Amino acid sequence: MENIGEASSVQSDTPIGSEAALKQDSVLVRARTATGTEFLVEKLSESKPRETELLESVKFSFNVESLGLTLYSNDPAQPSVHKEPLCLGEFMLCKMKTSGKMFSNGNMEVSTILTTCTLDDRRSGIQRVTSR
Repeated sequence: MENIGEASSVQSDTPIGSEAALKQDSVLVRARTATGTEFLVEKLSESKPRETELLESVKFSFNVESLGLTLYSNDPAQPSVHKEPLCLGEFMLCKMKTSGKMFSNGNMEVSTILTTCTLDDRRSGIQRVTSR
């Protein structure tokens, strides 16, 4: 006699990746007719997604023209006032492209391209050695 558990070793060719949402199993089942004759029948069943299948849950893409940070010196007489003579420096990230994916298990895959990055000394009264 054949063990039914061993007969279920037939596997489907379900692709692993974002295209496959459900796993489909092929199982051999022993059936018996009214006269007592036994035969094997192939039964297809759908189950939950496999743990090894990673599904893309979020895709994103950003284009940022510029992102800047300007540092000012503190003037105790006028807090929160940004005057040009109080400017110390400026840091700029220009033309950034970011794209990525978030997968069903929480992992992320991100790609970033930064075209230009500048750091400017904006202090007044400082003689600059080089100019931009």
